[in-house]
Amino acid sequence: MKKFKLDKNHVIDITDELFSTIRYMSYRERYINKKDTEHNIIHYYAFDTEESDGENLVRDYSPLPDGIVITKETYNALYDALATLSIEDQLLLYNLFVKGESLRSIAIKEQSNAMTISRHRDKLYKELAILLVNHKIDN
Repeated sequence: MKKFKLDKNHVIDITDELFSTIRYMSYRERYINKKDTEHNIIHYYAFDTEESDGENLVRDYSPLPDGIVITKETYNALYDALATLSIEDQLLLYNLFVKGESLRSIAIKEQSNAMTISRHRDKLYKELAILLVNHKIDN
């Protein structure tokens, strides 16, 4: 028989088998809590308090079905608009946005002036805006 402390004031005698089971479960619970902390897992019941049931604290960021359709239409319209541009224009947008190059580095590669590239970029923005409006896409 082992002594088991229920709280500060109460101690009871329990069998060795029950004591080892309780000890195993407490070790297992501490191990699981440690792993949850390492992986930043927050359980739903942690939000359950007297002031709130937790449902208003958990946000669902997944898009609604109509949002998915609108997003897909927007991507398709943008793809169509980009496909109508010349190869030089597409290359400029690729270098600016995909590669993340600066206007100056593009100008050096093309043996041009950064201000010329800047004007070309601004002209492209206006052309894309017109193409997207033609595809009935809002900002």
